[in-house]
Amino acid sequence: MENLKQEFNEYQEYLSKQSFINLISGDRRRFALYNTISKKVTVLEGSYFSPRQATTLSKTRKKLREKLIQEGYIKNDRFVKDYTFNSPSQASGVCYGSPISGNKFWKLTDGTTLGDYLN
Repeated sequence: MENLKQEFNEYQEYLSKQSFINLISGDRRRFALYNTISKKVTVLEGSYFSPRQATTLSKTRKKLREKLIQEGYIKNDRFVKDYTFNSPSQASGVCYGSPISGNKFWKLTDGTTLGDYLN
């Protein structure tokens, strides 16, 4: 029991060090959280996933799009589970189906771009 209590306290400390910013795409169809510690973006369940894919999208991002569909994260052009991407641009490119700057694509709820916020 004491060990469980210690683990819980350590987890609470870990969570207190995490800082998240609510994000929304410019077209207001995708919602995410930006972790200011890890710099990763978690796209939230219910967010739109574009079925179109540009020929200019990188092979890596094309493969990740396929993986998300195959593993059941995407159904009917929507995320049915949250998914954490390694960067804002990876998240925007995979969601939008085209190479696009995550710092321009993602906005805070007040309309400020993520890039402007980070600078």
